[in-house]
This record gives sequence, structure tokens and C-alpha cells, in this order.
Amino acid sequence: MAVSKKISVSKDLLTGDLERAYAEFMRVSISDPARAIAARRNLARLYKKLIGQLAGQSMPLAYAVLAAADELLCEAKKIEARHARGTA
Repeated sequence: MAVSKKISVSKDLLTGDLERAYAEFMRVSISDPARAIAARRNLARLYKKLIGQLAGQSMPLAYAVLAAADELLCEAKKIEARHARGTA
């Protein structure tokens, strides 16, 4: 019988911090490219923190959480790149 493991990650990091950081990035990315860079860096910092908390947990749920966070970070990087090129 398989024993299920819980992911030991701060609930606020999963449910709030990443979403708030992405929302902040989206809010400032349109009006203030300089603040958007800082907001994207904050999102990347939280992503790295999440990776650290999930390290060693080879579970499908851990991969799903990382995939969702990675999607947010990649989207933020694309938007930031468009602003840098002046095509936003």
C-alpha cells in the first residue's frame, strides 16, 4: 500500500504570495516598466523559494505546482521583454 505524502510548503506561498506578486507585476507592467522589472524579480525570488521548499519531494503534485509557478514567471518575462523592445 502506498503512503501518500504531504507537500511541506508554506500555504501562503502557494496560495497567496505568488498570485499577489504576479498581480502586482501585471498591474505595473502596463504603466511603469521600471517597477515591472522589480515586480518580475520579486516573482522570480518567490519562484526560487518555492523550488527550495519543494526540493526532494518527487511527487506529481510538486511538479504541477512548479509548472503553474513557472507559467506565471515565463509570462512575466515575455511581457517584460515586450516592454524592453517597446512593443507592448
